[in-house]
Amino acid sequence: MSKLWNRGLTAFACAAALSNPAFSATKTYLGMPVEPIDIHMHPGTYQDMGPKGKAFVKAALPDFLPDFLKGLSLSTVGNMMLDPYGSFIGIKSECEKAGLKMCGLFAVYAPDTWGVVSNEYVLEKLQNGKNRKADGKPMFFGLASVRMQNWDMAGPTELANLRKALRQKWFRGIKLAFIHNSIPLDDPQYDGIYGVAEEFDVPVYHHVGSSPLQKLSDFGDAEHQKEYIASYDPSRLEGAIAAHPNVKFILGHMGFDFNKEGYDFSKTVYDLAERYPNVYLEISAFGDVAFDPEGKNMDFALYAMKSKGLLDRVLYGSDGPGAPGGTGKYVDAVLNSMDRVGYSYAEAEAVLSKNTVRIFKLSDML
Repeated sequence: MSKLWNRGLTAFACAAALSNPAFSATKTYLGMPVEPIDIHMHPGTYQDMGPKGKAFVKAALPDFLPDFLKGLSLSTVGNMMLDPYGSFIGIKSECEKAGLKMCGLFAVYAPDTWGVVSNEYVLEKLQNGKNRKADGKPMFFGLASVRMQNWDMAGPTELANLRKALRQKWFRGIKLAFIHNSIPLDDPQYDGIYGVAEEFDVPVYHHVGSSPLQKLSDFGDAEHQKEYIASYDPSRLEGAIAAHPNVKFILGHMGFDFNKEGYDFSKTVYDLAERYPNVYLEISAFGDVAFDPEGKNMDFALYAMKSKGLLDRVLYGSDGPGAPGGTGKYVDAVLNSMDRVGYSYAEAEAVLSKNTVRIFKLSDML
């Protein structure tokens, strides 16, 4: 989600977006059309962000802007971008300009950091009559989530709420935010979530790898830093992965070290994927120009997954919507990288859409 703000959103972003020509609605690879499905989009509002999230995005704006103007700019432009049906630069508009076939909307419960985008909010957007493309098919599906605080008391209620969400046809997976709640990935009290995932036969998305929102230095002493690392170190998921072979675990961001703090977990991610057939990999955010200006990170990842025979378990996502036009630019960056490392058309199609259709059972929506 941090990619939304990582290039310093300003009050002029809206005007700039409106003045730019629309991107082509059709993407091609090796001269043939492709229709990517982006599983990773964050709807919501600036007002719903947590205090740390608001402070983070405000800090990305120019220092000369007074605080009230920063808040006004972020509220006005950010809300247009984060609303699935926002004018001009809303998520649906950006996805259509990017040539995407479908997108997944994430629910998130991280009250101190990125904020709360409830299952109910996402469901309302999914059920909205605007959730239709020109062909009458839906643009969006959803991933439900749970509130992780006070789990010892609230856990049964949260699992019941998760089941309620997953009974809706629109929700096709579960999104978890251990890192954004500073909770170790191997905390056993949350294992009931995987039982629900197996019950409904839906995949579980985990953020693995650091987050620009919080750095290790924010946690002071070494012990607290170690505890925070446990919230995004994918090795902490191995016990759950092994114990739940029928649950598909999606390792989002693939362990990338966004803060360049010396804790890149990509090797761990590859190791888990090679040893466990229920591990899937998602390529969002680390290929953004802010982290990968020359495309080397994406080249390495796409080459490694191809050489290791993992392409039937790789999923496309961007961690959008990003700055206006960013959704389409991320698709272009991935397509260019695929070309550089020698993907066939069939391999590109698998990563961009076919794996996602199979894993999220989207055939009825296409």
